[in-house]
Amino acid sequence: MKEVLVIEPHIGGHTPYILQLYGALAAVRPDYRPVWLTARPEAGNPYIDEVAKAEGVDVNLLYPPESEALWRPAGAPGRLARRLRILARMEGNALRTYREVRRRRPAVVHFQSTNVLTDTPLVWLLRRSGLPLVQTIHNVVPHKRYLGRLDHLLEGSYYRAFDRLLVHSQANGRELRARYPSIDEGSVAVVPHGNYCGQFDDPPGMAEARRRYGLPEGVPVALFFGVIRPDKGLDLLLDALALPPAANLHLLIAGKPEGEGQGFQREYQPRIDRLGLNARVHSVVRHIADEEVPAIFGACDLVVLPYRQVAMSGVLHLAYTFGKPVVASNVGSMAEVIRSGETGYLVDSADPSGLAEAMGRVVGSAEACEEMGRAARRMADEFSWESVARRLTEVYDKVLMGRGAGV
Repeated sequence: MKEVLVIEPHIGGHTPYILQLYGALAAVRPDYRPVWLTARPEAGNPYIDEVAKAEGVDVNLLYPPESEALWRPAGAPGRLARRLRILARMEGNALRTYREVRRRRPAVVHFQSTNVLTDTPLVWLLRRSGLPLVQTIHNVVPHKRYLGRLDHLLEGSYYRAFDRLLVHSQANGRELRARYPSIDEGSVAVVPHGNYCGQFDDPPGMAEARRRYGLPEGVPVALFFGVIRPDKGLDLLLDALALPPAANLHLLIAGKPEGEGQGFQREYQPRIDRLGLNARVHSVVRHIADEEVPAIFGACDLVVLPYRQVAMSGVLHLAYTFGKPVVASNVGSMAEVIRSGETGYLVDSADPSGLAEAMGRVVGSAEACEEMGRAARRMADEFSWESVARRLTEVYDKVLMGRGAGV
């Protein structure tokens, strides 16, 4: 049996992805044994139950627990101290990873997160030891940078250490090679994001779902779901909601702001007030537990992804799983997954008027909206985790063959 050591020291947003993917991998290719190295979760971590119920994945709690407060933005006096704490934690995790990898000698080491600041020396040490290395790049343009342009230089060196770099779409691959021309084109492979079919209960009826969140009946409702941060474009969506094509549309915002809990009130509530949208914007500004997800999606008519930049969106696959049409910015790989006019619409990034027009088109006809939802659900079936896992094992097989290890 060939052990795949999965490196992701943070129990957070990637947790469902890792458990779904490697659970499916263990089922379709039992000759591979996935082991996930991650952190001991703090009490109250919303993903504790998911990790405890993991099937097919050996979860190794190698790293010390991390406090969410560590990642919150700090004022100028505390900024340097915070960065030093983060750096010390990353360095400690890199050392633990190196020792564990050398002890286990797995068939493949697969990194699911990218910390170039501390992991660049780590991956080159592992490469020199002869271990096959794979990296999934969930975001070609990182959300966080610590050293400005130096980060970009380190990323190029970091990525060259890997046998394979995995992206979620052809568009992501093109963007990656454009940003880092020194990367060998043959080292980049596409492994799509999977759907969420079977992970959640069926949603309640729309009337019941709307009652739970205080939403009115008889009006169209759009959903903005997930982590709230500037690149997600919530400000653009609010501007679009104030335009005539979206005048009858209500908006449900469901998710947690990145960093400080008061960020939403500070950044977005003044905009809602200024645009006169208080009667049409409904907010559930907190972490949304898995048990709530079906009702959240069941309460809406469409899902809106007004992103300024994105590689691939798990929220898009959630929308398809629940049979909801999607209006999204034409960025990243959205055009490879959204069939405009069939499962939703694509609009120019940073274009509130285009967003408003597309949302109005979706909800302008109840029959057309429902047919788009059915098409979205059919498309979700094309991204089963079993098919994604098979694609991933093909990558592992080729890497091992290239290293002369056989399969």
